[in-house]
Amino acid sequence: MGAQIIAFEGRQKHHAAHVRGAAGPVAATEPSLTPSVAGTASAAALATATTPERFEFWRGASGRDYVHSVYDLFTCPDVLTANYVLVRRNADGSRSALRIGRTEHTSGSVNLATIRHRAAHLGANEVHVHYLASRDADRDLIAFDLRAAHYATLGAEHPSLSRSA
Repeated sequence: MGAQIIAFEGRQKHHAAHVRGAAGPVAATEPSLTPSVAGTASAAALATATTPERFEFWRGASGRDYVHSVYDLFTCPDVLTANYVLVRRNADGSRSALRIGRTEHTSGSVNLATIRHRAAHLGANEVHVHYLASRDADRDLIAFDLRAAHYATLGAEHPSLSRSA
């Protein structure tokens, strides 16, 4: 059961990618058109986000694809309300999901500090951020969907770093 990740280079509205959805190919010209639970983005989350050069789609166990902005850990902006995947990208370009989560604080800088702390603990070198879920319930659902699909590659965390559900 390999993780399917589809990436594309370029700015958010300038490039297109074809992704395979649960019902067949889906064309996405903007991340907001990607199948998602929420459908609309949090304006506050998008207003503080810098535009990354790359996006990647992570597929959940439900077959839904979720677009993520890709940042290295040092250039990632503050993250307000979002889902994230901590990723280890290897020299050969292969990558593994080490942790799938969602932000928990109302402060973007505190969320980023938490993400970086967990990334350092797990050995991640990238953070993939999904900004399009506008409600906590949607972010929880996305996190569960992605965790179910990528359970085999998630890293072990010390219990003090794990969120009690």
